[in-house]
Amino acid sequence: MRNVAFSSKELAGIPGMPGTAFGVRKKLQIFLPETVSKKTGKGRLYPITCLPPETQSHLRQRVLADAVTTIGATLPAAPAPLTDRQAAEREARAAVLAALRELIEKTNCTQEIALATLITTARAGTAAPGVIAALRAARDTRGRRALNDDGLPTVRAIKRWLSAADLAPAVRQKDMTVPPWAPAFLKHWQQPQKPTVAYAYEQACADWRAAGSDVPSIHAVRRFLAKLGAVTREAGRMGPRELKGTATGAGRDRGRRR
Repeated sequence: MRNVAFSSKELAGIPGMPGTAFGVRKKLQIFLPETVSKKTGKGRLYPITCLPPETQSHLRQRVLADAVTTIGATLPAAPAPLTDRQAAEREARAAVLAALRELIEKTNCTQEIALATLITTARAGTAAPGVIAALRAARDTRGRRALNDDGLPTVRAIKRWLSAADLAPAVRQKDMTVPPWAPAFLKHWQQPQKPTVAYAYEQACADWRAAGSDVPSIHAVRRFLAKLGAVTREAGRMGPRELKGTATGAGRDRGRRR
């Protein structure tokens, strides 16, 4: 990791520094031990880690403002085909991590300081628009948001990306597990009389209690029914011709949703 150093001319006028190169040199002669600065062919250079905190903060923000680049094309191939949303989030996360690593390398700060700078400047609106856009695009939008949520990923989330094998968000699969109480309910539900959920549930409760089984809530039963395909759900309640029409209608609905 390299430690970036700045000349008095580069430091002049930024927060925590006088407005002229001469003023910077004069201030830093008092502020820093003589051995800290490094004399080069271009004059004396001052390492960022030895500058006043206010100056370090400004320089880190300046580095961060230029850190995000378009690097999606350099990403390794995804282990599985991605949706457009997954691909966009993957590239945005890679850009965020590139900005974070560049900030750490160029300012020799710790990961914790770099993360705090990344999020704090984005939240305050002082980070470059590209940084803020990448952070917002990298956020997994499937989770619930608090009322005061600013749309930015958390520090914890970014840390997870740092150790992730692949940056693409996982697609949550619908849980199609059939609960053990389902057959008893379906026996009463899948009748040609087309009983209501409440009636079939009431009848099934008697069976469950007689068998000493746990009784699910009617809300759990309704959620289970909602997961079933139309044909499976309506089997026994409809004749073969009605079921065929149900299957055709469900196919048309899926086509329109695409």
